[in-house]
Amino acid sequence: MTRTVMLGDVAFASPPRVDDFGNRWVLTGIDGWDDSGSGVRSSGEARPQSHGAFDSPAYRTGRSISVRGEVLCLSRASAAAAVQTLNSVGADGQRLDVVVADDDLPRMSSSARVADRPMIGWTVPTRVVYAQEWWAADPLRYGDTINESTSFPFAAGGLEFPLFTDGVTDTGYLEFGAQGSTGRVTVTNIGTAATSPQFEVTGPTPPFSIVHVESGRRLSFAQSVAAGDRLLIDSATGLVVLNGGDVDYSGMLTRAEWSPVGPGESASFAFIPDGPFADGTLTVIFRPAWW
Repeated sequence: MTRTVMLGDVAFASPPRVDDFGNRWVLTGIDGWDDSGSGVRSSGEARPQSHGAFDSPAYRTGRSISVRGEVLCLSRASAAAAVQTLNSVGADGQRLDVVVADDDLPRMSSSARVADRPMIGWTVPTRVVYAQEWWAADPLRYGDTINESTSFPFAAGGLEFPLFTDGVTDTGYLEFGAQGSTGRVTVTNIGTAATSPQFEVTGPTPPFSIVHVESGRRLSFAQSVAAGDRLLIDSATGLVVLNGGDVDYSGMLTRAEWSPVGPGESASFAFIPDGPFADGTLTVIFRPAWW
């Protein structure tokens, strides 16, 4: 089995990863990944003058991830450089992706911040030992992003005459012209947890709707999108932003019936113009999710 754990640009692996200088980066352990890493919280109140408590939903906490590794170097200078590299990983407190690539599992990642100071040992001149705790506010692990695009639906094509030509020269086969569009995108969640897609709409479009075909649930945006503009609808947060800005346009959603995709489910989304046809596109940005 080969497993690689990436912390930003730093990667430990088992069997070891050999860098450009011949140093071996060895993964010695990761906790909180295969064994959940998140606890459970509940707000159940005790029953007064009675046994037990009132039932209430149970929710998962964030995920705690502990990564351990060592660097086996060819020289003390290489070990010194490795120490400085490891000290800098996540040191600014910003989130980075903890990515686990395993031969027998889908590639998964979790967005996390450092939760404690790194434990770095350098008592042997050419061997560096590393351990670091990471905290992910979202307990889910996510697969690689899948982008699927469509235009508004339109009919096109059909058998062209004269037969066996492209209208100019003989081709020897039947020509059916340009392909139309169903205006639909289908995605599949191969994970074990429900996940919420993002929808990126690129103008020009009239006001439009995005319909979850299986349920009929609908997102309807009451404003046109200009040519070249990009409107992003995040169904996980409910935010709607234009061209990556910080203004929230969610108030322009006249219907906001969000449709998460459950574990093992496929979902089809239809892109429907609520006005004159235009050449805009819908891209469904989707990541399978695992507990």
